[in-house]
Amino acid sequence: VSIPATVKRVGSRIFANCTQLTSVVFEGDDNVIGSQMFLGATALESIVLPKNTQEIPVQFCKGATSLKTVVFNENLTVVGKEAFMGCTAIEEVVLPQSLLAIHNKAFMDCTSLKTVDFSNANMPKSYVSGVSECFANCISLTELKNCTVFAYFHESNFRNTPLENS
Repeated sequence: VSIPATVKRVGSRIFANCTQLTSVVFEGDDNVIGSQMFLGATALESIVLPKNTQEIPVQFCKGATSLKTVVFNENLTVVGKEAFMGCTAIEEVVLPQSLLAIHNKAFMDCTSLKTVDFSNANMPKSYVSGVSECFANCISLTELKNCTVFAYFHESNFRNTPLENS
């Protein structure tokens, strides 16, 4: 599915539980995306986000079990609560340097996730220390790249991962 640039706002839950949807490309730079947009879209494999998206909303793709690829833009500052929770096919996440916040359980239960590249994001240490379970139960997670704030993450963020006692 291609969302044309003329569509400026896409509502919450618009593609929720669409079990035949496999890919989505936002053609515009300024499309506004809604919460739970792809909740339970189990066939969804890839998403290219709008270029000017600053925030990925709550439960954006929660339970999209076939999702392998998400292209984050360089303007992204926030990944919302449970945004990609249960996306069991994602193997790598490359977050932009512009990222300031990852909310609770953002990538929890992404069991195939092996690598997260933080691109030296400038997340405030005080914020990171208050977040919980971002990567909990990511049983394949073995590598964090360019993460300048790893020491400030609460241990619950890596519960039930190979990084748990690092």
